[in-house]
Amino acid sequence: MSIDLNYRKKLWNYGVIPPEVMRGLVAKADVVVANEEDIQKCLGMESSAAGDKPGSIHAEAYKALTDAVREAFPNLGAVAVTLRESRSADRNGWSAVLNGASGFIVSRSYDIDDIVDRVGGTASPPDWSTACSISRLTRPRPWSSPWPLPPSSIQSPETSTW
Repeated sequence: MSIDLNYRKKLWNYGVIPPEVMRGLVAKADVVVANEEDIQKCLGMESSAAGDKPGSIHAEAYKALTDAVREAFPNLGAVAVTLRESRSADRNGWSAVLNGASGFIVSRSYDIDDIVDRVGGTASPPDWSTACSISRLTRPRPWSSPWPLPPSSIQSPETSTW
């Protein structure tokens, strides 16, 4: 089972703080997909992974964050963090990191140009990218349980074609 931590302050009207609910749900999941802020708001975990320079990914900080999530929730087979770099109103950069049983992987960065409307972000390219990345890492057995992954199914960023 996977869970997308998609925190929305205006929609959170449950009389409890998000970690009181979300931590229990994550404890039952196999895969978590989130961005850094969602991990902070939904799980109550601190992070300094976001870089101060646009376009920079502090891979070690994201590895530390995803390691902390996996340590707090040992049931998780993988933690994927989507990364959006907002360059302008109609241009974004997208990438992701994945920390699973076979290691930590940083995707390549994708330029998304000519954005018309960012509403509905959970059905957007970064989440497709994460899903495709997870699928890509589990080949050739996409319908079997992917965790733990055999080392032979992993492509390093240097040899990856995605």
